[in-house]
Amino acid sequence: MTHCPSAPRTALARTPLVRAVACGIVVGGVGGLGGCVPDPPSTFQSLAPNDRLDAIVEASGRTDHESLLGLVEQLDSDDPAARVLAIAALRKRTGKNFGYESADPAWRREPAVQQWREYAESGAGTPDGSAPGVVAESDPTTENGGGDG
Repeated sequence: MTHCPSAPRTALARTPLVRAVACGIVVGGVGGLGGCVPDPPSTFQSLAPNDRLDAIVEASGRTDHESLLGLVEQLDSDDPAARVLAIAALRKRTGKNFGYESADPAWRREPAVQQWREYAESGAGTPDGSAPGVVAESDPTTENGGGDG
């Protein structure tokens, strides 16, 4: 999606091609599409609050370890909306809560946030159950065809 605040907002301008051409003419002149840039990807570190919220919503449907850690860090956010969305996403992904209440003051949220950090760092909540760089211990009963001998 492109962002060009000076492009006309008519029914015809709702199509991407027409918006891009109009944006190029209004902002960059006839020579090109100067000024029209794609929206940056939403990340947990985005400066715009709406982009951070979008990243949280996107992470709710993912299963990778990195997004789980990002959601856990959002539990400690100064933005109440980020905290509400983050715990909802974590509940959706894991079925857990650890007593976290997004409206509580930071000192009261801290024990639950710490439990979430430990949970995420242990590798729980990911499809294979391990954090990156963590090697699962082998089970001697399943090596070499089982433990029967």
